[in-house]
Amino acid sequence: MAEGIIALPPDSTGKKLRSRERTVGANSVHEQYVIPTSERVDTFDGFAATFRVQGTATTPINMLTVENTTGSAVLVGIKRISVDISASAVTAYMLQSIFRLYRTTTVPTGGTVVSKFGVESTQASAANVIIRGPASADGTASVITHALPAGTPMRSSVHPGIFTGVGQWDPVDVHLWNFDLAPLTVRPGECVLLALAGGAASATNFGYTVKAIWEEYTIP
Repeated sequence: MAEGIIALPPDSTGKKLRSRERTVGANSVHEQYVIPTSERVDTFDGFAATFRVQGTATTPINMLTVENTTGSAVLVGIKRISVDISASAVTAYMLQSIFRLYRTTTVPTGGTVVSKFGVESTQASAANVIIRGPASADGTASVITHALPAGTPMRSSVHPGIFTGVGQWDPVDVHLWNFDLAPLTVRPGECVLLALAGGAASATNFGYTVKAIWEEYTIP
């Protein structure tokens, strides 16, 4: 059916609503055209990944921070944080990996600030939004300094141990936050920390890669 309009008084000669006309029973009706929207004004949709974080015989290991530093003009909504795990030798082994996710107001130091990539090439990420990883290259440590917060974490996930085998790789990401949940809001002055809180193994045989997807937005 053809599209139509409905004139709006008292401005009936100006603004118009877009509609679609069709017949329902014996009546001609207009169905208003609606574009779903949100109060959020998106400024950047981004994704990033760390280099491969080398295994270590001691924990905790701070594996990722998503920071929205003080004075930021945007809010950050984390859509996904996930971890890949790999082992590379017959002697490779590790205990259960216990991952924990925290929201803090502590400013981390050290680590390596990783590059941010946009879904849309014309968007630019805010300078106050920082993604930090614990490796400066694959297998090269760059330690993030951040004390684990007291109390229980927001989220926790346990990955089974790897005890033997060559080239073990888990094709299923360990998700600490994912699209099934509402975006995790990081306000100015806040930081989200992912830590490997438990699980020890040889420092040469396995590693982790952490990935994040997020949005930056304002609310008028």
